[in-house]
Amino acid sequence: MKIKRIRKFLGNGDKVRVSMIFRGREISHAEIGLDLLKEITKKIEDIGVVEVPPRRQERDVSMLIVPK
Repeated sequence: MKIKRIRKFLGNGDKVRVSMIFRGREISHAEIGLDLLKEITKKIEDIGVVEVPPRRQERDVSMLIVPK
């Protein structure tokens, strides 16, 4: 995870899109990816807010975080 990078971008006033791409058998365990994105949300809640919550598309999960 690159929490330091996310904090740096949010500190500069930029939006951050966090996405995970699943390959092969990983797609059957996409809930683990959603849990990781929720964990990221908890770690940056003091500096950023989730604008677009984690949503699953075919082979990826992504969310958009904006600075407070």
